[in-house]
Amino acid sequence: MGIDSENDLFRKLPDSILSKIERSVYNRRRRKLVNNLNSIRLSLASHFNKFENYFVVDSMPLEVYKLSRSSRSKICKENTYVFPDKGYCAAQSSNYYGYKLHAVCSVNGVLKVSI
Repeated sequence: MGIDSENDLFRKLPDSILSKIERSVYNRRRRKLVNNLNSIRLSLASHFNKFENYFVVDSMPLEVYKLSRSSRSKICKENTYVFPDKGYCAAQSSNYYGYKLHAVCSVNGVLKVSI
C-alpha cells in the first residue's frame, strides 16, 4: 500500500483486519522483515530499470548526530567502511555529521536509494 506511517496504516485498515493483529505484533514482524523487503525492492528496481535511458538523481544529507557530538558518537562505528562523516549541504547552508543519501528515479517512477 506504500504507507510509511503506522498510525495512517491502522486508520485505513478495515475493522475486520484490525481485530486479527495487534500493533506490537505488527511492529515486531515489520522489524524482522526490513532486510528482506529491502532486497526485494532492490531486485525489482534493477529489473524495471534495465531498459530505461533517462534517470533523475538527487541527494540529501542524512544526519546521524549534531556536529558538536560527532567526536563522542559510537553509532555506526563498528566497521570502518560504514563510518559516518562530516559534510556540508549547500542547499541548507549547514554542516552535518552522517551520510549522504542518493536517490535515483526512473522516468516511470521506480526509485533506487543508496547511501
